[in-house]
Amino acid sequence: MLTRYLYNLVEVKHSLFLSILRHQEKETLFWICEIFYSGFEEDLEELLINMYENCYFDDKIIKEYLRTFKKKIKSKNQTIRVCSFATLAVTMCYHNFNLKNFLKIYFDKEITQGVYENKNYKESLVEIKKENLKPFIEIKTKHLWQFLQKACVYQINKEYTELFKVHCLSYQDAKDNLFNKWLYLCKDTPLWVDRINEFEGVCYENSEEISFNDEDKLEEFYQKYGYEPDEQPIKTIENILGNPNTKSKNIEDFCKEFCLEAVDVENTIKLNPLLNIKDSYFKLKSLEVLKEWFARTTNDNFDIDKEHNITICHSNHIEFDVPICNINKKSIWKLSWDKIHELLYINWYNKINNISEEEQKNAKYLNNAEYCIDLVACLNNKTLIGIDIVYNDYPDVSAEKINALKKYKVNNYYQVKAEWILSNYGPQDNIECKKLL
Repeated sequence: MLTRYLYNLVEVKHSLFLSILRHQEKETLFWICEIFYSGFEEDLEELLINMYENCYFDDKIIKEYLRTFKKKIKSKNQTIRVCSFATLAVTMCYHNFNLKNFLKIYFDKEITQGVYENKNYKESLVEIKKENLKPFIEIKTKHLWQFLQKACVYQINKEYTELFKVHCLSYQDAKDNLFNKWLYLCKDTPLWVDRINEFEGVCYENSEEISFNDEDKLEEFYQKYGYEPDEQPIKTIENILGNPNTKSKNIEDFCKEFCLEAVDVENTIKLNPLLNIKDSYFKLKSLEVLKEWFARTTNDNFDIDKEHNITICHSNHIEFDVPICNINKKSIWKLSWDKIHELLYINWYNKINNISEEEQKNAKYLNNAEYCIDLVACLNNKTLIGIDIVYNDYPDVSAEKINALKKYKVNNYYQVKAEWILSNYGPQDNIECKKLL
């Protein structure tokens, strides 16, 4: 789904989130306007309230403003509404965040918020007026084909898309869609729905196109809204789609950027449950190490038939805590990797946004799953392997779990010791394990 200036809506939301945390006022105002004037006011309200609850929960000034905010966004006056959204977002932008709850809820990571340098800190409400928003509302150009060049002044933030489980097309596929199907991809955007209806356009789902039965209407529409994305310079395209060379960042990069510190635990590799050490911390660290090993190796061959080790094969297709269940009577283990990734993303996305009835149904299957596997990797784009992290020794797995996994067609299922992972530094060729299926 695209916005008024043809950005991807989900990517705009994530860019707004990061702009607020990075104290970037102009970028924050731009993304606020992009969501608001596209017609996604409910999405914007949900996102900002969610940010308050998870990132600014101890901010008394923001808490006090929320009462006014919730009244103003119900106003019939559009200016009052957009200024209310902008005021809340920019106030967050100038205040200090606390990401403790955010990391716990979305990544099950115990952290404390360190001191983050905020040179623009203001201990007050930052009220935004309409004149502050004019640069992002009133765009005028001599020629329509120049419009996107002047309008799309900020680039989508893509460094954390993998961490946030944002399902992204390849740069080339996204560019092809932008050039050839941009209007169809706007079919559910309120602003574009009104524009299409104004000229009596009709959506044809089978052919994925918007058609105008009247040639005059067609010509009038494109004279007014034909932005010609395929005629834009590279800079404008990269602003809309994101830089294709952006390096993907992980949870550790996120914690480093926003000064997050792990909760102190006993500095030991030997994990003894009697020491009351948080197993979840060591499990997460073990999973991150495994993921890095798979991502960094250049080996494209793998051997998964041995009982006590797995050959590490290059893969960026890795998910944590994968529920094992049927989706519409078909085991998740037998779905394509793209489908599995999409299902897990939608289930995560459901925590912060509304999803369709069909997506809710699939999310329910995942949330009701009796068993999960700690890490699932897709090797050579076709073979799935599942790894559970264990401690001290290989514990017996209940017959109920083994039978359930067999019922769901799971194979190539292993146990790997956390202490073995954390005591082996640097890239490895093989993983010591116990094969159960």
